Amino acid sequence: MILLRYLCLVVPVLLAAARADSSRAGRAGALLAVTGSWALAAAAVLAVAVGAAVADPHEHDHLDRRYGTSWRAYRRAVRPWWPRWRPYPGNPPARLWLDAGCGPCARTGRFLLCRRPTGLRLRPAARHRQVLWRAEYVGGDGHIGRGVVAVAHGLDHLQRGWAYLGWLLRPPGPAWLAQLVTDAMIAPPHPARVRGDPCPTPSSDCSTAPSPRCANTG
Repeated sequence: MILLRYLCLVVPVLLAAARADSSRAGRAGALLAVTGSWALAAAAVLAVAVGAAVADPHEHDHLDRRYGTSWRAYRRAVRPWWPRWRPYPGNPPARLWLDAGCGPCARTGRFLLCRRPTGLRLRPAARHRQVLWRAEYVGGDGHIGRGVVAVAHGLDHLQRGWAYLGWLLRPPGPAWLAQLVTDAMIAPPHPARVRGDPCPTPSSDCSTAPSPRCANTG
């Protein structure tokens, strides 16, 4: 089955590449879809047909046997090829540890809470079992992200638009650049502290006042 899926994905790509080699230099691969290539069209139809008739039922049966009622509940709430506006609420909750004694971290926490995150629990970093120098995210499946990546994971628990932003921030290149800017201009790495202690932010902005009433921001 893995080989079958591999062929379904690779065959159209190989045909497109072959057609591109025979075309004039500089022609974009996306134009191959409108060049009238019957071979490319047949390969695409074959891939979709095999996926719908063979791969999809096989995967559905496998997941149903493996996860049972939890998979069926997920399938009722999440339709194929139709993204949800809000995250699926049936996943194990994640935790985001933020330094409540540092202004930027505290405002980040208020920003998330005002948007009613799904399946995300905010925790004060000062109560973590270890000394945290950056925000830490622990997913329901146990995966961990720190710093900007932790906040990017937190955006996944909001509506779809914020989730897209989180996805853009998580790849190694953007994550490294965003972390560099954050460390230099917003909040350098520092041990989490109890609210009221001074925090070493470049702007010396340590406001951790109670959050105002949240507007309905969706």
